[in-house]
Amino acid sequence: MQSRNTVTHSKKHLASIRMDQCVINKPCKHFYTVRFSAGCCNLIGDRNAFWSPIFADSEPDFKCPIDAVTYTIRNASIDYKRFLRLFNALDPNMLQPAIWNNKLQAYDENRKEFACVDIKIKHVLPEE
Repeated sequence: MQSRNTVTHSKKHLASIRMDQCVINKPCKHFYTVRFSAGCCNLIGDRNAFWSPIFADSEPDFKCPIDAVTYTIRNASIDYKRFLRLFNALDPNMLQPAIWNNKLQAYDENRKEFACVDIKIKHVLPEE
């Protein structure tokens, strides 16, 4: 029987998502950082979160316990309507066309980073 390398998980795992907004012809600015303490498996498994479609498109499948391998996610999407509902109350200017640079980081109970995902989102206004 072959054993798998996995990342162990506990309720002590922490994660954060840093979001920077880059509006055309303006310098990028830090918009918000969301910090989670629910554990990474809870975050990945949350099918109501705006990021959940990203993990559905990974190779190999992203599931818990997380295998200690490189995951590839190409041309993934997010639920942008949920993203807007969540953050529009903080700043109505977020609706303008922009590039969103997001960094998801996850840490183990010793605060050692074990996962990092860079996510770039391009928001454009629909053509009328």
